[in-house]
Amino acid sequence: MNLQNVNQFFNTIDPSPFHEKDLDDDLEEFIVSWAREYPVDEPVRLVVHLQNPQLCDEAQAIIQQATHNYFNYRAEVSRRELRQLFRTGRISLAIGISFRDRTAATEATAMNQT
Repeated sequence: MNLQNVNQFFNTIDPSPFHEKDLDDDLEEFIVSWAREYPVDEPVRLVVHLQNPQLCDEAQAIIQQATHNYFNYRAEVSRRELRQLFRTGRISLAIGISFRDRTAATEATAMNQT
């Protein structure tokens, strides 16, 4: 990917230091869609070319650290959301089974009384 400078890599609204900043939304979408084209078990390498590297020596380290931090954070958020979804699913399943059993018991009782 070709960028004019390091700042294009990050979300301009995020006031955090570089290594903690969110990636630019369009850039994130590009990286994720590009990475999905590869098999899950195949490593992916991101190559960034800066046209105007104002932080020349530090640019690689900043981009590498920020990318790792951002996608590790997104992976943790996804894991938490999945755990919550499974928890909700288990609760819903328990409610459904309980309702089914209670309905069946009520129906059996009604059948026995007639």
